[in-house]
Amino acid sequence: MKRKIQVGFLNMMPDTMSYEALVRSALASHEDVMDLYPIRLVTHQYSDRTIPQGHYRSFAETLELVRLDLLIITGAPVEHLDYEQVSYWTELAQIIAQAGRRIRATAGICFGGLAIAKCLGIGKRLVEGKVFGMYRLKSMDPRCIYAGAPGSDVCMPFSTRALLDPVEVERQTMHGLRRVACSEGIDAVLETGDRRFLIVLGHPEYEVATLRQEWIRDTAKGIGYAGKFTEDYFEQIGAWMPNRDDSILAKWISSHIEEINTLRVVEGTSA
Repeated sequence: MKRKIQVGFLNMMPDTMSYEALVRSALASHEDVMDLYPIRLVTHQYSDRTIPQGHYRSFAETLELVRLDLLIITGAPVEHLDYEQVSYWTELAQIIAQAGRRIRATAGICFGGLAIAKCLGIGKRLVEGKVFGMYRLKSMDPRCIYAGAPGSDVCMPFSTRALLDPVEVERQTMHGLRRVACSEGIDAVLETGDRRFLIVLGHPEYEVATLRQEWIRDTAKGIGYAGKFTEDYFEQIGAWMPNRDDSILAKWISSHIEEINTLRVVEGTSA
């Protein structure tokens, strides 16, 4: 019997437990083949008081407990800040560096993706109005791992006040970085040539209700958007939302499962 894939889940989101439930729902089709290990930052003060005692472990504690195959790093509402202004940046950068050495592949979502990019030498640029809503991207992945043939549509929710510096992205493509999915002016999904790191600036785990809740929250805070939205918009985009099994996050996990199990057989650790 094949052993389950061990996936770390570094959660930095404010509504920590609600967001964890959202990610578990997005990956529900994988629950029979993977175990998810919730991870917290030691240097971050979590505001969610519903987190059960002992439910989240530090990255170091998790590595002592289990040999992680994959790691997911979530977003956080700090993408508009300089990295050095983020109180837990040093710890996060150290985790990303260690993951590159010890974990087969790491995916970063939104700020998690920006953080990975920063560690790879790619800076960010702030946008005047928040990039928000459902975006139609174009697949640029010649291997067709995450979408159809190059040029195929890839729909993904976005909610960010920062994007990647296109000049620095272009420079890194000369050193093996691959564009997976892009829109005009947005390098949305990137992957290193060795597949160690996946950068996702959108939120493939989001549901329509998640976007609507963020719109209500941001409107109350006076956060400006690049476009205008009404309640009708959230009813319309339901038809755009990809099946959860077809999301880039779900396909990222699927793409690594066979390779991980093959490696375990070679190492004699599949049981």
